[in-house]
Amino acid sequence: MTEILKSEKKYGIHRKDMFYKIGNGFVRTVNNKFVENGREYYFAPTKEGILDYSVFLTILYNCNGQNEFDIRINKIIKSLGKKPQSGIGRNNDNVKQSIKRLEQKFLLRIDEFEDSFVSGEVLLPDLEKHFFKLYENDLIMIMNNLSKRSMEDDEFISKYKNKEKAIYVYSYLLSMLGKHETTEAGMETYLCFPSYKQIAEECGVSESYINKLLAYLEYDELLFSIYLGDAETPDGNTVITSNYYTNSIENLSLAYCYARAYYDNEGYKYPKYAKRTKQLLEDISNMLVKSKDRLLEKYAKKFKKSHGEEYAKTLIEKEYLKFKEHFYMAIKKSVAYGNKIHPDITSDKMKCYIATRQNLKSKFYNKNTHPSLLFIADNESASIILLSHIKQKLKALMYLYNIK
Repeated sequence: MTEILKSEKKYGIHRKDMFYKIGNGFVRTVNNKFVENGREYYFAPTKEGILDYSVFLTILYNCNGQNEFDIRINKIIKSLGKKPQSGIGRNNDNVKQSIKRLEQKFLLRIDEFEDSFVSGEVLLPDLEKHFFKLYENDLIMIMNNLSKRSMEDDEFISKYKNKEKAIYVYSYLLSMLGKHETTEAGMETYLCFPSYKQIAEECGVSESYINKLLAYLEYDELLFSIYLGDAETPDGNTVITSNYYTNSIENLSLAYCYARAYYDNEGYKYPKYAKRTKQLLEDISNMLVKSKDRLLEKYAKKFKKSHGEEYAKTLIEKEYLKFKEHFYMAIKKSVAYGNKIHPDITSDKMKCYIATRQNLKSKFYNKNTHPSLLFIADNESASIILLSHIKQKLKALMYLYNIK
């Protein structure tokens, strides 16, 4: 899975359309467990269970059209972002033990099992319902993910250092997605709204890890989220509204409609267009200021004594310019598919907006706010949805630069 894909198609199907049908009960309990034809397939959120699930997907990815595989143990290990290690309880032994457990779950039929390779067939259960689609390209995105972090060096790092946990949590959220009706006539959306606490408990990870992972998933456009902000209940109390998650930008717009309809029906008061847009722009502005301060703190400590204050300042400015360039590239990418939310959100219209200096007329104008953000802010239908998405991307960049 770490190899570069040379073909756009696999078995005559475009790669972006390839997916695996994974039972919801593989990664969460459904009626306390998942049983199909008398067999339990649930992968518990333990170290072994999370490893087994990732090994299973890695083998599945390396199957031929008949679900047959012949794969080296070292290839599985490297696909998980690890190094081959011999000895009891180390990486090679852990993966081989995992393969044996998969055979016991009747998910693999083993033909040959040597010290360095294994061959056989993946035995996928025939699922007609209660499954989610794990797209091959999305799986590859997590397994192969490498990003250039900064100008400090030419090294590439992975956002998903623990690929096993990342795949497990991502699959869990996909399994939670359900069909919901919206206030738009005849329109439905796929979404879920578990709390950080619920995700953390059911996936065996910390809430701080969830916060970081969700930002990375949104940066890579594997998951999209919307949050309405704090709301006031009918009896005057302030509550934090739920995060709503979905797996496509098209569904995000409908998820926003669903969230609003829910809180409207409950009689809650939450910030609407102007107030929420202003909040998001201020949040993004404050995050950019914090980013520069954190870079200053980071490099001042590292280089001030050894290279002098002027060198440290120069490096900080260089890093911050690179950080902002990285961020504005993320904005441009978001605007590029913004027409899926509203037809007026396009790259060409943004260029025209900036060229004609329409940002100066925006009711959200601030000299420190980038014109591209004001272009989004001025579109009432897309503003909250896209700015929320961009804020998550900025959070991911702060994690990537190690300044969050």
